[in-house]
Amino acid sequence: MPGSLATALVLVHALFAVTVVGGLGLLLTAASYDTVDGGVLALTAYGAAPGVLGWWLARRTWLGGVRRSCPHRGHTSPPPRPAVYDTARE
Repeated sequence: MPGSLATALVLVHALFAVTVVGGLGLLLTAASYDTVDGGVLALTAYGAAPGVLGWWLARRTWLGGVRRSCPHRGHTSPPPRPAVYDTARE
């Protein structure tokens, strides 16, 4: 993995950590004042969305995108391609 991409992934993970800590801090502060309601929860979700979405996308980048085989979900991988194509038989 290129160095700049690795640095970007580390920064996105740091953004996610700050997002989680900030969201928990907001909810704990609101709970201490007994003001947790739908508006506070919506603002917390709205504030956490960029960090969570960035983290999710960074995970997909790290794993290489979509996985084609998921044996634990009942999916099967495509059949393997032959290593050498024999064009003389065609």
